[in-house]
Amino acid sequence: MKKILMGKSTFLGVLFLLTSSFITNAQTTVDCSVGPVNNTFCYDSGVIEEFIFVSGNGSSLNLNVNSGSVEDGWDEFIVLDSNGTELFNGFGNGGDLAGLSFQSTGDQITVQVTPDGSIDCQGSNNINPIDLTVSCATCTNPQV
Repeated sequence: MKKILMGKSTFLGVLFLLTSSFITNAQTTVDCSVGPVNNTFCYDSGVIEEFIFVSGNGSSLNLNVNSGSVEDGWDEFIVLDSNGTELFNGFGNGGDLAGLSFQSTGDQITVQVTPDGSIDCQGSNNINPIDLTVSCATCTNPQV
């Protein structure tokens, strides 16, 4: 019988892979002359979903959540402005994200879902896919 020895660094590397989240991201250019972009996705545990939207003409962007949900209190829905400032970090209305609306101050807006690793959209009938629309702002909201 052969003994297999696992060094401390190998063990820590395996532990890191088993406990860490992976990030999937996609960048989409919003062509203002064509119209809004619609994106629907169903997030998975252990994977941080990230969607970056960039205006094709440099204008600000509007983000509207049409429908969808996250696990209330556990899976964070995050919206980042062009400069990385958080516009939103939360769970909507008891997990329901429908009706949330944001406008970027620059030409980019980012959406992230950070799941806790248990219940998710892929494996639960109670978590609905997130459907959102991103469009170029024809009017810019005043800064207060």
